[in-house]
Amino acid sequence: MNSAILALTLLHPVFQSNSILSNAPTVGDRASYVIHITQNGTTMDADQSTSISDIVDFNDVKLLSEISFDGKTQTDTGQTTIAILNDLNSMVDHCSENTQTDQLAVLETVSVPAGTFITCHITNSSGEFFIGSVPFGIVKMKLRFEDGSTNETELTSFIKK
Repeated sequence: MNSAILALTLLHPVFQSNSILSNAPTVGDRASYVIHITQNGTTMDADQSTSISDIVDFNDVKLLSEISFDGKTQTDTGQTTIAILNDLNSMVDHCSENTQTDQLAVLETVSVPAGTFITCHITNSSGEFFIGSVPFGIVKMKLRFEDGSTNETELTSFIKK
């Protein structure tokens, strides 16, 4: 499962919003990331690009992801909903409302290769998520796994159509 889809899955229960945003998700929205995976003391890097390839019935969003690692590229498809992507887009404005048990959410400025962003920094048992007003919401995330491995993802560029 690619990082953008994984983050959408992990974060969706964190927030709910019924707002309609003027910057709603659009076909062609794209976000690119560098991913640093550390396992058993070894760090590997990968590049990922996720884009909206189609929107069906004004709700179902088709995603296309390309992950490049060790000279090989894998293409993956996924699906989410407009509601989830709109919720991600509104998280910065409602950051303090995005708290649950065993979770902390605060506004924080974070710098990544794509620039400096005001984000909603959410910390929970899965890791840290820096959600901003960019396609798919993910500016940065740090995942921790039970086996001790980590996955750090940073936004390198984005296109908002």
